[in-house]
Amino acid sequence: MTKRRHLAMPVWWRRPPVPGSRRSQRQRAVSELRAQGRYGPELCDVLPGFVGLGLAVLAPVLLLVWLYRALGVSGLCSASSS
Repeated sequence: MTKRRHLAMPVWWRRPPVPGSRRSQRQRAVSELRAQGRYGPELCDVLPGFVGLGLAVLAPVLLLVWLYRALGVSGLCSASSS
């Protein structure tokens, strides 16, 4: 069994950000918004993506159902080989 080595974090990661820097201001603003529950996209932002994903999954399924009803099992076999 091999020993697991503990990988040390880089020096820049362990240092706290400089007070007043843009990075620290952004981190502070994000943590305040998260504490208030207002950080991240809302439903109206992600709804088009969910609808697109649903259509991308539903369209091939509907195509296979249509081929099965129109041509039977042989229609499915010919659709999968093309």
